[in-house]
Amino acid sequence: MLVRAERRADIAALWRVGEPYDDAVAQVVRIRERQPGTVGGDVAEPTVVPGQRGLDVRDGRTGPWRPHPVVALALLAGVLGALLGLGPLTEGLLTLAAAMGIQLGVASVRGRELARSAARRPSIHQIGCAVADGLQAAELSPAGADAVRISIGATGEYRCSLTGVSQAVSERFATALDEVVSPMAAPRYVLPRWVVDAPVAGPSGLVTGLAAATGLLRPAGEVWYPVPTALGTRADRAQGFAAAWDRWVGGGEAVYTGSPRGEGVLVTHRGSDPFALTTVLRVHWR
Repeated sequence: MLVRAERRADIAALWRVGEPYDDAVAQVVRIRERQPGTVGGDVAEPTVVPGQRGLDVRDGRTGPWRPHPVVALALLAGVLGALLGLGPLTEGLLTLAAAMGIQLGVASVRGRELARSAARRPSIHQIGCAVADGLQAAELSPAGADAVRISIGATGEYRCSLTGVSQAVSERFATALDEVVSPMAAPRYVLPRWVVDAPVAGPSGLVTGLAAATGLLRPAGEVWYPVPTALGTRADRAQGFAAAWDRWVGGGEAVYTGSPRGEGVLVTHRGSDPFALTTVLRVHWR
């Protein structure tokens, strides 16, 4: 104990002595992965989201079938050669076939990257932003995604909080986030998220890439999550959260568990724990 007491510099750093403070209490969710890689690390909105009928590309990237410069030049040379009679027809057809083969490979590579982006797991930051925006849309919080803060503790746990709000709003956000990432109990509304498998190397990966490039890649399954209690009291609040969820995570409309479809989801997914996280709510002074 005497030795620890002599570590004044370390203690001052832990207590953040001399740093500005708000003299306010905030609720913080401490989240730890039970299995490494359960959540992703992205802090921005997803660029490619799996949908029920294919991939939703949201970042305006180059389309899989946009001609590669080499392919465009080869096609131009082949067409000009055929029109001007600069070479035998056979050579023109071979050039065209080679260009199409290259373009097929380019589209497959681009499609595989689409599938890889779509397969990324949502991060704690993205989930927190969806909860914050859902609360703001329901007029239950004055702040949205911009106020979400994520830090990593000394032992590797995530710490998520909403800054610049009252203690009551901070507690509301922390409770809602805890409900979303915890095993499903008995929510009034549930939300889907469709998932695709990450492409593998080799011929199988090329096939996956071509399926994504042609719009034929379909979800490998769907995962369901609870709508937080604070946002499940009314249908409009639940759908507002669904819109925020789709923006930050990706998914469909909220489904009422009192409906036949919702009841089926609740029966088959009650107790499911897709994130495999351990959460603890703590009060922090800031």
